[in-house]
Amino acid sequence: MAVLYMAMAVVIGIFLFWLRCRSVVLFGFIELIFSLVIIHLTAHPGYGLLAGSQANYPEVLVSRWAGFLAAIYVFVRGLDNIDKGPPPLWLRPTWRKIFYSRQAAKDPRAAKTQP
Repeated sequence: MAVLYMAMAVVIGIFLFWLRCRSVVLFGFIELIFSLVIIHLTAHPGYGLLAGSQANYPEVLVSRWAGFLAAIYVFVRGLDNIDKGPPPLWLRPTWRKIFYSRQAAKDPRAAKTQP
């Protein structure tokens, strides 16, 4: 089951990075929503470990998903760092074709001038 979660995280991470390259504003809103969920779950985890109370299944599930989404966010930030670093020359055309618009894939200067 852990391999399935890792595969899902990689696929979702690549999709979110693609979305970030295509629509920065939409991705920004998604980041805000995820951050609010993580902040809420950090402040109210849904169960009290010190009190010894039993956790409700939905609350535990949402807490685990928050950690999962945080890991995906770190994955996307990692892709961003790869994108900003010096890439191998053979990889750059394929990278631009997958993650950037068609114009940016053809003209590297177009990607830098887009807001």
